[in-house]
Amino acid sequence: MTALARKTDPETSHEAGEYVRPKLPNQHALLLSEFVRLGRRPLTAAELEAHAFSLGVTPHKRLPEMERLGLVVRCEPRVCTATGRRATTWRIA
Repeated sequence: MTALARKTDPETSHEAGEYVRPKLPNQHALLLSEFVRLGRRPLTAAELEAHAFSLGVTPHKRLPEMERLGLVVRCEPRVCTATGRRATTWRIA
Protein backbone atom coordinates (compact mmCIF):
# COMPACT_ATOMS: atom_id res chain seq x y z
CA MET A 1 0.00 0.00 0.00
CA THR A 2 1.40 3.38 -1.02
CA ALA A 3 1.69 6.00 1.70
CA LEU A 4 -0.32 9.14 1.06
CA ALA A 5 1.63 11.15 3.65
CA ARG A 6 5.29 11.29 4.63
CA LYS A 7 6.44 9.71 7.88
CA THR A 8 7.34 13.19 9.10
CA ASP A 9 3.90 14.67 8.28
CA PRO A 10 1.51 15.43 11.14
CA GLU A 11 -1.09 12.89 12.16
CA THR A 12 -3.82 14.88 10.46
CA SER A 13 -2.08 14.41 7.09
CA HIS A 14 -2.10 10.66 7.59
CA GLU A 15 -5.79 10.81 8.52
CA ALA A 16 -6.53 12.83 5.39
CA GLY A 17 -4.64 10.29 3.29
CA GLU A 18 -6.71 7.44 4.65
CA TYR A 19 -9.89 9.45 4.06
CA VAL A 20 -9.06 9.96 0.38
CA ARG A 21 -7.66 6.45 -0.31
CA PRO A 22 -11.02 4.81 -1.22
CA LYS A 23 -11.82 7.73 -3.53
CA LEU A 24 -8.61 7.46 -5.59
CA PRO A 25 -9.78 5.03 -8.28
CA ASN A 26 -12.76 7.25 -9.07
CA GLN A 27 -10.61 10.40 -9.09
CA HIS A 28 -8.08 8.77 -11.41
CA ALA A 29 -10.91 7.70 -13.75
CA LEU A 30 -12.35 11.23 -13.76
CA LEU A 31 -8.99 12.73 -14.73
CA LEU A 32 -8.47 10.14 -17.48
CA SER A 33 -11.91 10.98 -18.87
CA GLU A 34 -10.96 14.68 -18.88
CA PHE A 35 -7.83 13.89 -20.92
CA VAL A 36 -10.03 12.06 -23.44
CA ARG A 37 -12.67 14.82 -23.46
CA LEU A 38 -10.00 17.45 -24.07
CA GLY A 39 -8.48 15.62 -27.01
CA ARG A 40 -5.79 13.45 -25.40
CA ARG A 41 -3.24 16.26 -25.74
CA PRO A 42 -0.58 16.85 -23.08
CA LEU A 43 -1.91 19.14 -20.34
CA THR A 44 -0.47 20.74 -17.23
CA ALA A 45 -1.99 20.04 -13.81
CA ALA A 46 -3.32 23.61 -13.69
CA GLU A 47 -4.95 23.27 -17.13
CA LEU A 48 -6.59 20.03 -16.05
CA GLU A 49 -7.73 21.66 -12.84
CA ALA A 50 -9.25 24.58 -14.76
CA HIS A 51 -11.31 22.13 -16.83
CA ALA A 52 -12.03 19.60 -14.07
CA PHE A 53 -12.59 21.98 -11.13
CA SER A 54 -16.21 20.93 -10.73
CA LEU A 55 -15.15 17.26 -10.42
CA GLY A 56 -13.64 17.79 -6.96
CA VAL A 57 -10.27 16.35 -7.99
CA THR A 58 -6.85 17.89 -7.29
CA PRO A 59 -4.78 17.02 -10.39
CA HIS A 60 -1.40 18.15 -9.06
CA LYS A 61 -1.72 15.55 -6.29
CA ARG A 62 -3.24 12.76 -8.37
CA LEU A 63 -0.99 12.93 -11.47
CA PRO A 64 2.20 11.62 -9.77
CA GLU A 65 0.16 8.74 -8.29
CA MET A 66 -1.27 8.01 -11.72
CA GLU A 67 2.25 8.06 -13.18
CA ARG A 68 3.37 5.42 -10.65
CA LEU A 69 0.36 3.31 -11.66
CA GLY A 70 1.25 3.63 -15.36
CA LEU A 71 -1.91 5.58 -16.22
CA VAL A 72 -0.21 8.81 -17.37
CA VAL A 73 3.28 9.84 -18.46
CA ARG A 74 5.21 13.07 -18.01
CA CYS A 75 5.83 15.04 -21.18
CA GLU A 76 7.89 18.08 -22.08
CA PRO A 77 7.37 21.22 -20.01
CA ARG A 78 5.81 24.22 -21.71
CA VAL A 79 4.16 27.49 -20.76
CA CYS A 80 0.88 26.67 -19.04
CA THR A 81 -2.15 28.46 -20.46
CA ALA A 82 -3.70 28.63 -16.96
CA THR A 83 -0.74 30.09 -15.04
CA GLY A 84 1.55 31.61 -17.67
CA ARG A 85 4.53 29.72 -16.16
CA ARG A 86 6.49 26.74 -17.48
CA ALA A 87 5.09 23.49 -16.14
CA THR A 88 5.33 19.76 -16.71
CA THR A 89 2.72 18.38 -19.06
CA TRP A 90 1.02 15.01 -18.74
CA ARG A 91 -0.77 12.69 -21.16
CA ILE A 92 -2.52 9.32 -21.03
CA ALA A 93 -0.03 6.43 -21.10
